[in-house]
Amino acid sequence: MSKQNGKRKSLRKATASVKRRLPSPSSRLSAGSEGERSEPQRTADNRDAAVPAGGGGAAGVVTGDCEVVAKPKRRTFTAEYKLAVIAAADACTEPGQIGELLRREGLYSSHLSMWRQQLADGQLQAMQVKRGRKPASEAAKLAKVNEQLRRQLAKRDDELRKAHLIIAAQKKVAALLELIDAEADAKRD
Repeated sequence: MSKQNGKRKSLRKATASVKRRLPSPSSRLSAGSEGERSEPQRTADNRDAAVPAGGGGAAGVVTGDCEVVAKPKRRTFTAEYKLAVIAAADACTEPGQIGELLRREGLYSSHLSMWRQQLADGQLQAMQVKRGRKPASEAAKLAKVNEQLRRQLAKRDDELRKAHLIIAAQKKVAALLELIDAEADAKRD
């Protein structure tokens, strides 16, 4: 039984030390209506006040009842834009003009140096070529037309062969009818 009493005493000490560290429930309520929260309770009035006038927000801004932060979209730059920025940067002659250009465009100096390297390597010119199906060459177009004409010729040849067979059959039928007609005339006479 002494072991159980020892366990009970250590348990009482542990709970007593925890209770001493926590404020009493009455002191928590008297501190304010907000409890231990560091921000005031949200109501419909102050929740709507946090929404910007545009109705939307930039990345990282909580809007409306939504607690989820929108994920920003990665920027992509076309080859034409990169070449235009490089040309504008090369046209800068006074100190600070390149920095002003980069701030105005929302770029970093690493963008400019990477794009200049791509230009030197010839990658920017390769990016200007449209992706997708390549335009047909003149020889490919002529080959396609040639194949179409061959199919049409084969079709017409087949139709002509059938027409010749029909004409031959009609000649034979006409000859038989003349024979039958001649025999019928001979019997009548």
